[in-house]
Amino acid sequence: MPPLSVLNDFFLNYTNDKSNNIIWRAFSIDEIEYQELVEELLSEPSSELQLDSEYKDISSFKKWREKSFQRKLADKKAQNSKSV
Repeated sequence: MPPLSVLNDFFLNYTNDKSNNIIWRAFSIDEIEYQELVEELLSEPSSELQLDSEYKDISSFKKWREKSFQRKLADKKAQNSKSV
């Protein structure tokens, strides 16, 4: 789960995804709304979301996405090397 600044960057700047027919009016959320969202998403029994506290200083969605994918690939490689 990205930090609040990353979500707001996404909500404000990625409003038109023509490839998936997803369009919304730019908006942002405040800290209280963010905390409510986090609580709701993390309370789902099937949720695999985790807060990305190591990326709390990143405010760009693009940069957060890159770092998250890099971490996921590194985790997958580490997991595969353990099973060999």
